[in-house]
Amino acid sequence: MDCRYEVPNQQIGQILPKSIIYYAYSLGFRADNDTPLSKILHHPDRYEFELEIPTESSSPVYFKKIWQAVSELAKFENRQPMDVVSDISYKSPSDIVVCRELGEVTEDGAIPLLDIIDMLKSLRTMLNAAAHTAISENKNTYHKILNRREAQDFINQCRMGQTERGSFVAKIICPHPLAIPDGQTNLTQFGDMVSSTLTRRVTTTFIQSAYYLNKCLERENNYDINSIIKEKSASLPVVISGNFCEALAKLEPTYDNDQLEINMRWGGGTPRNMNNIPNLYFQKDHFDKIQYIADQLRPVEDFDNIKMIGKIKSLDEDIRAPSPEEAQTEFTAFFNFEGDTIRTKVVLTGEDRDKAYLAIKEFKNVLISGRLERAKKQYIIHNPKIIELSEDSSQE
Repeated sequence: MDCRYEVPNQQIGQILPKSIIYYAYSLGFRADNDTPLSKILHHPDRYEFELEIPTESSSPVYFKKIWQAVSELAKFENRQPMDVVSDISYKSPSDIVVCRELGEVTEDGAIPLLDIIDMLKSLRTMLNAAAHTAISENKNTYHKILNRREAQDFINQCRMGQTERGSFVAKIICPHPLAIPDGQTNLTQFGDMVSSTLTRRVTTTFIQSAYYLNKCLERENNYDINSIIKEKSASLPVVISGNFCEALAKLEPTYDNDQLEINMRWGGGTPRNMNNIPNLYFQKDHFDKIQYIADQLRPVEDFDNIKMIGKIKSLDEDIRAPSPEEAQTEFTAFFNFEGDTIRTKVVLTGEDRDKAYLAIKEFKNVLISGRLERAKKQYIIHNPKIIELSEDSSQE
């Protein structure tokens, strides 16, 4: 193997040989034979790829051999060597959710700030929904509130990984609560240990949900969106939740020819039956259907006597004196509800309408009470009452 890259000792100095071994194992490499100073691994389906991993750090060619192994793995995955280094460097085996928008917006490797914030929020919700599905015994197609303690603990341990070259890549690191074992541990046994973790249950639910949703959208293998809506995923190996679809729908690409790519990199061995899941591509015209699925899976719900604070806007740009008291005025409001910003329709009269116009004119927040209805297409506040106005800190 020729090493075509300059050896960056400082960057790879913290990489342990066992980390490379277990990373290679997750890609399907297997031990072939050992030498006094190294371990040799090959991939059974692509035997031309050979990894010689040094085991003696005092060797004068130790760093060079480490870098050669990293470079060979990069060639195997068709990635940049330093991107592989970042994945190998994690302290514990980790499954990695990879999401990227491919298209004009990200062709220079950057993405608008608000778009990446929205992308990360959606990925967090998708993982949270997958966690609730993995944990739930009832296999609900919609989770009313995503607040289970085990799911929150999982989300709290996830980390944001370094992005990669090319179109912007969001990487969510999902660690397994296991230390990388020493060389005495059997690789297969370690793979079984990883498979039993909550992290692996969540990440397999996540990628299976995306995979079979993609198949239903493409009408493959006799699947279609009715497999999710009418059959409630009964014919699928995984229950696809409306929460998952709602969050994914918010990742709609910007332009018609753009697409969203989602894939999973497994740490500690690829799970059984996951080898056939390729990188998944969602076209822009998929996202209206994804939102439709989410709307059908989400039940109509009422929340009585709630109080929310947020911004209110008029449908009429002309903020003049309101019309007579008996007339109604429809407003659009934005509130924080269950950890997300929701858009609602609210109809106000009399004093409440006056307060709404004042809040708009003076850039103030409103505290509103009423009955919130979560319908198929939107939220509606019934019997709204504006309790008070408050200063908007963002205007200070």
